[in-house]
Amino acid sequence: MTSSRELGSIIVDPLTRKEFPEIKEVVVFDAGTTGRAHVAGTPRLIRQRTDKPAAMLPIPAGTYDVECKTADGTEFTLVKNVSVKARESKRITTDNEIAGFVVNDPKVSGLEMEAIYALRAGTNEIAAQGKRFGDPILVYAGEAYDIALKQSGGVARIKNNVTPKRGALTEVP
Repeated sequence: MTSSRELGSIIVDPLTRKEFPEIKEVVVFDAGTTGRAHVAGTPRLIRQRTDKPAAMLPIPAGTYDVECKTADGTEFTLVKNVSVKARESKRITTDNEIAGFVVNDPKVSGLEMEAIYALRAGTNEIAAQGKRFGDPILVYAGEAYDIALKQSGGVARIKNNVTPKRGALTEVP
């Protein structure tokens, strides 16, 4: 049993940037168990979750990754390796951590697109995806991505090795 002296807390500030979709859920996992680790079958234990922005989430001292979910069901990693000490409160300023891409319509006659992918750079691993041109695709800010269009004939990369800036949407022409 964890005593209150061994607890810290995480506070995830609400997102106020208008160009980004609203965050509806925040989930805290042990560090290293989000994204690729989860896909590879490594079990992950939800340490804390909330659907209330700015809620103080009591949590045992440790290191955590924080994932978010938007109203449309999009999930993304907001921050990784957040170290929380006993009796310490860590505030995550969402506006400064969030990152994403906006892929603009290339206006190519006859282009049929099923999805837009943000692939981990140099791989075919889908980190995030969108359904429409102009909608934000949210990703972790600390990594590089290849932007690709999924079409009936396969996947076509349109931009390689793009690293989004923290707190901003990176436009892809």
